[in-house]
Amino acid sequence: MYFMFHILHICIHHLLPQLREDALFLLGLYGDHPGLYRDTARGNKPVLYVYDSYRTPPEQWRELLADPRRPPWVYLGLLVEEKHLAEIEFAGWDGFYTYFSVDGFTFGSTRANWPRIADFAARKRLSFVPCLGPGYIDTAIRPWNHANTRPRDEGAYFRDVFRALQQIQAS
Repeated sequence: MYFMFHILHICIHHLLPQLREDALFLLGLYGDHPGLYRDTARGNKPVLYVYDSYRTPPEQWRELLADPRRPPWVYLGLLVEEKHLAEIEFAGWDGFYTYFSVDGFTFGSTRANWPRIADFAARKRLSFVPCLGPGYIDTAIRPWNHANTRPRDEGAYFRDVFRALQQIQAS
């Protein structure tokens, strides 16, 4: 397994009716850009991360994602809670990502859950994109959020998370 880093990943905050238009607009604007990440395992389609996808009922996503006229992207929904795994599968997403890089903040961002999540994704042929970061502190804008602070410890936090990713890739 290898890890690739890309210059441009696109995340959209949107309302469901706008997704088709947003996806077409972004494809027209960035579709030929060499920095746009494309998933070679899925027909070299660009990848679209849809933030807060769980706020829209999976039945509505299913209607959109099953439409053969949908713009040609790999669509990734956001995995926050464990129940979102079944909703993502039902809705027809191509996969999911965790967004939050704080270990333990959500079900999806909890490293101890990653092997089970990766197994689910493999069985269902879904892409699983666990997100990682070098540490985390946002108390300047969320003073109440001390519990989710993760010090960088001169890169130790990032190395630990990266090792956790390597462990699930090896299994």
